[in-house]
Amino acid sequence: MGILAGISATFPRGVSASTSWSFLLAHEAYLLHACLGALAAVDASYLALRTVRTSQRWHRLLCWIGAVAGLTSVAAGLLYVTDAQADTWLTAMTSGWIAATMAFLALWAAASHAIRAESAAPGSSEPPGPPQLSSDQG
Repeated sequence: MGILAGISATFPRGVSASTSWSFLLAHEAYLLHACLGALAAVDASYLALRTVRTSQRWHRLLCWIGAVAGLTSVAAGLLYVTDAQADTWLTAMTSGWIAATMAFLALWAAASHAIRAESAAPGSSEPPGPPQLSSDQG
């Protein structure tokens, strides 16, 4: 997402909020950057809500860290556009994105490890996969 913002026109600094929002809406790369960021934060929040019932404490923790960091990044992005493009908001937006990315990469690694361990457990003859049709089914 950061690449999208970096390839477009330079965001005007020190201008009014209405000028900033007009600029954002007029430049497709910045608008796409904002939309993808918002969608990623919504998806992360949904995933965090789905982990409430999981027994894996680390999975829940990493997911919630990722969701909070993603929402922080979106909030900082909104404040960056609205508050004369202060460097504080740009730093918070970038830090939130990095923290969310790291949390979800760690979650992916932990989940992958759990799946491999489960498939290698005694009594598990085949790795998990799509159901196989028997010869009498088709």
